[in-house]
Amino acid sequence: MFFQYPEEKLSNLSHNPTLPTVSSLTNNDGLVKSRKTDFLPQHIGIMQHDDAICCGQNKMLGLFTRPSIINNDVFFIVLSRIPLGDLYLVVLVKPEYLPSNIFRHEFAMLEIIDVLNERWVYFVEHSADTTVFHHPFWSVCLSSSYGYRPFVIVMKDSDDMIIAGLPVMEINSWLTGKRWVSLPFSDHCSPLVQNEDDFDFFTNELINTCKALSAPKVEIRQCLPSVEGFSNGKLYFIHHLKLNNKPEELYKRFRKKGVQYCIKKAAKSGIDILQSSELESLLTFYNLHLMTRKKHGVPIQPQKYFLKLWEHVIKQDMGFVMLAHYKGKAIAGGVFLHFNNNLIYKYGATDPNFMNLYATHALLWEAIQWGCKNGYQVMDWGKTEKSNEGLRKFKLGWGTEEKELCYSYIGKESTEYLAGWKQKVVENTIRKSPLWVGRLLGEILYKHVG
Repeated sequence: MFFQYPEEKLSNLSHNPTLPTVSSLTNNDGLVKSRKTDFLPQHIGIMQHDDAICCGQNKMLGLFTRPSIINNDVFFIVLSRIPLGDLYLVVLVKPEYLPSNIFRHEFAMLEIIDVLNERWVYFVEHSADTTVFHHPFWSVCLSSSYGYRPFVIVMKDSDDMIIAGLPVMEINSWLTGKRWVSLPFSDHCSPLVQNEDDFDFFTNELINTCKALSAPKVEIRQCLPSVEGFSNGKLYFIHHLKLNNKPEELYKRFRKKGVQYCIKKAAKSGIDILQSSELESLLTFYNLHLMTRKKHGVPIQPQKYFLKLWEHVIKQDMGFVMLAHYKGKAIAGGVFLHFNNNLIYKYGATDPNFMNLYATHALLWEAIQWGCKNGYQVMDWGKTEKSNEGLRKFKLGWGTEEKELCYSYIGKESTEYLAGWKQKVVENTIRKSPLWVGRLLGEILYKHVG
């Protein structure tokens, strides 16, 4: 496996900071041997890259294998990141001579595991940056609604503990093709890492793993580092409202005419707000949602999805429905999901016949106060298309902070299959048709465009 390498070629590499310094070469056993250096390599030779099982990449040394026993001694095989033609420089290093900061990643491997794996559940529930979109119950909801194959790509340390992970759905559609998405119908879903230092390492290894597995097109709903292998797609806006234990202070930041006035008018009109986690309330919202989607010319999600949302998320105390009533009739509603420190305004709907009562404003103000009272730190208003200036203005009126959001891709960016003239046809058809048309189109299309 190892071959003697010409001294003059090794000496040319000796000043490369990614490789150990080679001061002298003496050997009688067919291997090239060096004097003690900063990393004390015991032997240097050349091996075919395909013969190594690479488990991670260190920015200084290169690629590592698991420990190997050679002549009754334990060594790590370190491959240079710089290929020498079709070959790679190999260094055998005793563990005690490796820099201590390497050991976090020398065993780091990416694996695919089940979304309900106990260690993944534990990691999600103890990570500071988790949202409901990372939780296994959300993945189960999507999988059982649309038939997607759920899994998680994780990175483990030497103790076999998860230190980073990304939930993924495999969409296999005859209409839109096969692809991995993290995650469908989720406005954003960033990789979870135990330490910030792991983020770049994990995303780099994610590229390598997807290529090694011949993965289909991969879409990650978060801006990732601009490195070779990733490409970033179109930009959206994302809006967050920071919550605290003084909602009256937040109220002062609302736009007076566009928000405060509407909240006051809704109160004077006698709007009552009901919060519920019951299935009946979600089905009431579904009927309002159907009317709202018809007004905007957008297909509605299958009713099966809402039933699974209630079963796997809301019923598990990670969401609720708010309904605004006027004279005993539900005229507006919202679906809110919550986990960790985040409250997400997922869906909103209003009966078009009662828009002048501003019931949605009353409902959102009630949700904000609930979030403040229950210790949530952020209310997430979801993504907004850059072209939708009206929705953007509405969200900014509540004192939200606006940031740009983009999605990252391994492979080509996903095509928007209902864009341009196709979108116009669908919009006009739904607006001019009975409610069941939007419902039928949703049953047909949603599983393909997730």
